[in-house]
Amino acid sequence: MDEQTTNQDTGLLTVTTNMFTAPAKAFEVIKDKGAGWFPLILIIIGSALVNTLYFQSVDLSWFIEQSAATAASPAEKEAMISSMSSMGATGYMAFGIGGAVIGIPIVYAITAVLYIIISNIRNDDLTFGQCFNLVAWAGVVKLLSILLAIITISISSNGQIAQHDISGFNLNLLIFQVDNTHPWYSILTQFDLVGIWIAILVGIGYRTWTNASITASTIFGFLPIILYFGISAALI
Repeated sequence: MDEQTTNQDTGLLTVTTNMFTAPAKAFEVIKDKGAGWFPLILIIIGSALVNTLYFQSVDLSWFIEQSAATAASPAEKEAMISSMSSMGATGYMAFGIGGAVIGIPIVYAITAVLYIIISNIRNDDLTFGQCFNLVAWAGVVKLLSILLAIITISISSNGQIAQHDISGFNLNLLIFQVDNTHPWYSILTQFDLVGIWIAILVGIGYRTWTNASITASTIFGFLPIILYFGISAALI
């Protein structure tokens, strides 16, 4: 393979495209090249944009009323409505942007720590940087959710769409359709098909880097989902 072809194969945009179409090939490059900052920045910018667009277009009174519907009593509901109304759309946009800028790297780092613990147990010798890159690059497929969310927000006629539903991939929207007062609502709206896709990609990356078995790689990829939703379900 000549130098020009190598440069083409390792370009960031090419690796991003391959993550959707040929993930094992992408992970072969990522193990050596890293560059986890690139998909991280893409997802942060995309998530911040979605939050900005959402709170610019949502019917804020409806949004607050829906959020306060989970209150345990009329008095608590009134207090929630009063508190949430004081923020205004600008406050919610700032909160959403801050959550993207701060929250996403923290979640990636925590997940990478979990993976480095597993790697150490299995003696795979992966570094924290490699595990972070694994998480960040697998997460780049969330760009599909972001694109769909932007389209959904743009075509919404009355601004009355739940924030969890704008990407269109969560299990509650697709299958269960329980209302937001149901005890399983939070879990069902957070569990989406893109998250499953990301777990599969992590497993592919882990197998590509370590030659682990398909079973071990699958467990490796899905373990954060199993732990998070298992604990959440147990707390209901």
